[in-house]
Amino acid sequence: MKNDSPEVFQLKTLAREALAVAPDNIDCGHWRTGYNRLYYACFYAARALLVQHGHTPKTHSGVKTQFSNHFVRTGILDEELSAFYGKLMEARLDSDYEASFDPDPAQLRAWVPKAEAFIDRIVDLLDNPSS
Repeated sequence: MKNDSPEVFQLKTLAREALAVAPDNIDCGHWRTGYNRLYYACFYAARALLVQHGHTPKTHSGVKTQFSNHFVRTGILDEELSAFYGKLMEARLDSDYEASFDPDPAQLRAWVPKAEAFIDRIVDLLDNPSS
C-alpha cells in the first residue's frame, strides 16, 4: 500500500535504517550491536505489517506471536520467515543480556541477506497486499 499510515511508514523507515547499519557494525567487529540491529530491522518490519492489519501487540513476544498467528499459520508468509525471526530474537536477547554470550561472526554475516529477504518480503506485502 503506497498510502501507508504514519506509523507504518515510520516502522518501514526504521526497519531499513536498522538494516543499513547492521553490516557496518558487523564489519567493525561490533557483534552484539550487529545482532541488535538485525533483530530490530525485522522487528520493525513485522510490527509494520501487524499495524497495517489492525493488530497492536504491546511486547516483543507479542509481535512474534501475532506475526506467526496472522501471517504464517494462515499461509500468507512462509514458516521459514517465522523460524528465522525466532532465532534472531533469541540471539538478540542473549547478546543484549548475557555477559557470557559468544557471538558467531559467520552466523551474523549469513543472517544479513536473510534479514534483507525478510524485510523485502514484508515490505512487498505492505505495498502490494495481494502478493
